[in-house]
Amino acid sequence: MENISIIVPVYKIKEQYLRKCIESLIHQSLSNLEIILVDDGSPDECGKICDEYADYDNRIKVIHQNNKGVSAARNTGIKIATGTWITFVDADDWVELDTCKIALKRAEKLKTDILVFGIYVNYHDRVVEHPFYDEDINSFDTELKQDIELRTMLTKNDDFIYKKGFLYTGCTCAKLINREFLENSKVLFNENLVRGEDLIFYLNLYEKSQKISYYNKCFYHYRMNGDSATKQYCEETAHIIATTIYEQQTFIEKYHKPRLYYDIFYASTVSYISDCLICNYFHKNNHKRLAVRLKELKCILRQEPYHTAIMLVDARNLQRSKRRNPFYYKHNLLFLLWLDWKFYDMKHRATI
Repeated sequence: MENISIIVPVYKIKEQYLRKCIESLIHQSLSNLEIILVDDGSPDECGKICDEYADYDNRIKVIHQNNKGVSAARNTGIKIATGTWITFVDADDWVELDTCKIALKRAEKLKTDILVFGIYVNYHDRVVEHPFYDEDINSFDTELKQDIELRTMLTKNDDFIYKKGFLYTGCTCAKLINREFLENSKVLFNENLVRGEDLIFYLNLYEKSQKISYYNKCFYHYRMNGDSATKQYCEETAHIIATTIYEQQTFIEKYHKPRLYYDIFYASTVSYISDCLICNYFHKNNHKRLAVRLKELKCILRQEPYHTAIMLVDARNLQRSKRRNPFYYKHNLLFLLWLDWKFYDMKHRATI
């Protein structure tokens, strides 16, 4: 049995990124690996590149499937994985060459369900080291388990004031998961989610774990992509995000979480409205008249889950520059919101 199964969903990845990712896996200092490349119906050369590496290295398994989304691709990998441990790598990222060896040694020593470790965030002009906590944590107590779940609810959202730390603990990367624990937990990626599938996966996995550990070392290189799909024009953004929000609410209610979870949930929901602005109502590719866009936005803000969050959010949980937004939403001052947004956008571009 292999020590670690590495699951890589592959879909429309630049060739140089995909090759860099795979090269970082096949040259790991730990050789007893299973590398599962799931070609999720990619219409380009990705599938052929995966097959090319499989011919070169017999530790690589390539699965070709019709396009079903990243959640389905990861679930496919989980179902066929044979390693004692499982980790996920995105196909445009890469890992340090001693990642598996060092992380495995640590996880086995601690006999943990989930080992979390730090990441490097790679921007186009710099690399920033981002640990999640300040020191090693052998086993999370109740308070720390709550902390990592709250951080997970805030994953990829920079509108918050919560605690110092990089809030990517809900990202799929930088984890080593005991496969037996994962199978017993019955937790899989929700294939109905278009966004936020990773944070919902980890919320439920953290909740079911008996032991979570943190290793204060950075191994994983997360590529910060300015052309991310989360910034592309999409008319259905509000409905897509609402589905993820409802899953968070279901989690809170199912496990009878305390008030703090609701405070974070409301702030998270209000912050997600910014994604609706970025990807739809204020996006440059939305060519509808401004009055039409603001009317559509008004309708969305009156719907759940947004309406309740707007009414109950504590704006002090938001960054100072975003604290006016709930006021705009609540009192239908959407034209002022648009002016504020345009001013902020112009100011931001001027500093780039």
